[in-house]
Amino acid sequence: MNNKKCHFCGNIHFSEKTVQYVYQRNKRFMIIDSVPCEECNYCGERYYDGLVIEKIENEFINIYDNHKKIKNQVLVPVESYLELA
Repeated sequence: MNNKKCHFCGNIHFSEKTVQYVYQRNKRFMIIDSVPCEECNYCGERYYDGLVIEKIENEFINIYDNHKKIKNQVLVPVESYLELA
């Protein structure tokens, strides 16, 4: 990121990383591994290229709307904080 700064903390130093990304729409989720991003070295805020997000959105549509076969599935419990003991 040249001449840019973190929108959250104002830091100007970033590292290129690959991370796990959780995409959610309409109470449906998809977890994507090895997603490229730039991460703020100070606060950890992540920045993704628009084409990366577009590719993830297209894959989400292929899985949920076009019934593409998935490689792996994870069962995730969901709880309401207000109901926790």
